[in-house]
Amino acid sequence: MPFKKYILFIFSVLFVSFSFSQKHNTKITKRLAKEISSSEKNIYTIWIFYKDKGNNIKSKLTAVESNLPKHAIKRRKKLMKDKNSVATFYDIPVNENYFNQTVKYITKLRHKSNWLNAISAEADKKQINKIKSLPFVKRIDIVRTSKINRDNSEFNFASLYQEYSFPKSVKYNLNYGNSLNQLEQINVPAAHDLGYNGNGIIICMMDAGFNNLEHQVFAKMIFENRILGTWDFVNNDTIVDDQSDMGTGSHGTMTLSTIGGFYEGKLIGPAYEAKFILAKTENTDSETTAEEDNWVAAMEWAENNWGPDITSTSLGYIDFDDGTGYDASELDGNTATITIGADIAASLGILVVNSAGNEGSGITTIGAPADGDSVLAVGAVDADGNRTSFSSVGPAGDGRIKPEVMAQGSNVTVASPSSVDGYITNSGTSFSCPLTAGAAAVLMQMVPSASNMDIFEALKMTANNHKTPDNEYGWGIINIITAYQYLIGTLESSFFINKIAIYPNPANNYIIVDLSENTNTVNLKIYNISGHPVFSNDFKNNHITVDTSDFKNGIYFCKIINGNKTFLKKFIISK
Repeated sequence: MPFKKYILFIFSVLFVSFSFSQKHNTKITKRLAKEISSSEKNIYTIWIFYKDKGNNIKSKLTAVESNLPKHAIKRRKKLMKDKNSVATFYDIPVNENYFNQTVKYITKLRHKSNWLNAISAEADKKQINKIKSLPFVKRIDIVRTSKINRDNSEFNFASLYQEYSFPKSVKYNLNYGNSLNQLEQINVPAAHDLGYNGNGIIICMMDAGFNNLEHQVFAKMIFENRILGTWDFVNNDTIVDDQSDMGTGSHGTMTLSTIGGFYEGKLIGPAYEAKFILAKTENTDSETTAEEDNWVAAMEWAENNWGPDITSTSLGYIDFDDGTGYDASELDGNTATITIGADIAASLGILVVNSAGNEGSGITTIGAPADGDSVLAVGAVDADGNRTSFSSVGPAGDGRIKPEVMAQGSNVTVASPSSVDGYITNSGTSFSCPLTAGAAAVLMQMVPSASNMDIFEALKMTANNHKTPDNEYGWGIINIITAYQYLIGTLESSFFINKIAIYPNPANNYIIVDLSENTNTVNLKIYNISGHPVFSNDFKNNHITVDTSDFKNGIYFCKIINGNKTFLKKFIISK
């Protein structure tokens, strides 16, 4: 939906100096015009959007693609299968001539956004008056700051969904301590026992900062150099820890530990072998404010340097410090600047995972960018699968169901932000989001040919409320094992190793694994639904017979490794 055009009326002689011709008036959004006419500010934080990116687009695209990170190219190709080039218009830099003429009339540059074809800056009324007259400027809008309710400690749970049967606690290969339930609820330990842990996946975390990276839960991550980069977009430096500058970062410590921490017996995150990019995008000094342009700038920075597979963000925008906000109709996936940025990221193959919010029930209490149609919005349940009272609800402004999925968000075990070996529990969709993003990373590792939107769809369509999705519970609590089965059902042709087939005999006393025309040594392992191996063998023939007479009735997974290829197939024993 295009931004609304606004004609500014002259309310009094006080604003005569800021009156424009109707032609130029259309460049000023309604929100910015209202802010200028009603406030006594000297400086305004604004977005300046350009009409185009100049000439020679084809040659610019070629130059852009040559500079993209290899991981970004590989990831984009999974989504853009039929395109010769993975570079897009969004990647082309802001036109340098436009930029140079614009910065003459600003007080301070904040960020330059290639994706949005815009810059964010600070300017006064006179400067804005000059900027709007530039012929290549499309529109000028205000940069919003948000009042964020990150956590919630009230637990009046509602909307119990009885049909889901949670995995029962069993002995896994790892000791999860008090973090077991938050992972077992979404079937992550079973995937861990199968050897999947997010290895090779890059996740960008955007938060308020990370004040306690010295915690023991991050020792493995840091020792293995799996923090690829850090940047503080609030203070413009590489340090995302607390300093004597703007914003504190205990929240980022807790969300990072939720998704990727590892300390056996205490806390294990779903993607404990993934690589991470840490961006401080939120300034907590003013009523926990965050700027939309910091978030968009962080997305572009991460893409241009490393090409993340997934982003995990536990913030949202509804109400703003200036007293304005997005009403329900504007949370339509096409209005908020941050949502537009998120959807652009998704179009480039990034799985964008975002907290639904902690505003509880009502009419559309989700925030932006969770309203995006390509953003996986995550609500919160308790340890038993009941929706928490604080978990935000949809629909989006255009009627779409939101959130999409759920994970545990109450009493989640996280690293203490105030000690190097302490652990606490905390609550909010701030924690159901990284649990889901971490699970998605494991799923990406399990099915490496799956695109971001394949993962998005699989998590939705195999969640426990997928038959009757609604605006409180979405499609339900995710299940990483059923999502895997969904994916290999739709993408199975990509995973066959010389036509693997499994044939259980009628009496279910044995199965035959047949690899037609296979000549390589193959490792075969069979696991039960809890992820425990019940059979393992290497063979070089084109088939193997496995006696299953001692197997109990239930679901099993046959994992076959042939060189660097892996295939996982489900079968059922029912005697």
